[in-house]
Amino acid sequence: MLHFKSTCKLIVCLSVGGSTSQTLNEPNTPPEPPRLPPQLVVEAARKARKNVEETEDNRRAEKRVRVMAGKAVLAEHCDKFSRGIQSFVKCFLGNPTRTQDYPTAPTPWELQSLYWVAQRTEAIKNQLNRLRQLLHDKPTVEVDFVVSQAEREIRKNIKMPPFTPATQKGDHKGQAVSTQTKADVERALALAGISRLTFEWDVKYGADLTWNLTVIEVLGSKAVAWLRRSTPISSEEAGQAPAVIQRWVNTKCREIREVATLGGDSYNEKKASQAAKAQWERWRKKVSHACNQQYRLHVTKLKILT
Repeated sequence: MLHFKSTCKLIVCLSVGGSTSQTLNEPNTPPEPPRLPPQLVVEAARKARKNVEETEDNRRAEKRVRVMAGKAVLAEHCDKFSRGIQSFVKCFLGNPTRTQDYPTAPTPWELQSLYWVAQRTEAIKNQLNRLRQLLHDKPTVEVDFVVSQAEREIRKNIKMPPFTPATQKGDHKGQAVSTQTKADVERALALAGISRLTFEWDVKYGADLTWNLTVIEVLGSKAVAWLRRSTPISSEEAGQAPAVIQRWVNTKCREIREVATLGGDSYNEKKASQAAKAQWERWRKKVSHACNQQYRLHVTKLKILT
């Protein structure tokens, strides 16, 4: 009897163990993912799109702020102050309409005449010294009197260095430059040793040369005085005038080098292509901006309706 009970227990255990092993060996079917309500899915998509739009807006705002924070103190080339100075400089260069029309670079003789003050000073000193040597046996009072008379004659007969105005190539645009202002500027340039208003164009940075620096210094001060007759200019802006001219000269030096490399016709075609491309880019930005505004307005309306 006892043996029968233990045998039954063993059979029951084996049967249970076999069924368990069969259950473990069967492949498990993955449970079906829970399905979200459609309203919740739409709301999540709207939130994601809103986050993307806010991120893009923040990126653009940060970019604008960075540009403002890192903006150079120098006035932009398209600023009214910069355009006025450029117009003043072009007036004395003959109002060229093409890059090929700008005056040629100064000749070696013109570069040498830049130091006419030092050369003339040395010549006058030599003349007076020779006069003193001739009168070495005379009394000091007589020598001083004769030297003073010689200095007076030198001042009376001394001549201004020559100045050749630029040939007019086009009409002046902007504020008119009076004849008195032109004469004043030409006299200042002549006194500084500039016999013809031009720049040394065949250099990488045109303002880093003595000739160009002298011209920029004279034109900077005269341009500010000319602009102040019609527009209030602060002292900060007035101090930027030489730097504005220097930036303009550097740009023209690059353009004139391109003309010399490509030739006149090829350069004109290149400039026309660049102008058309820039115009198309401006139109594209305007259309893109208008489309973005329409899209945001449409999204706002949908949000209000929902």
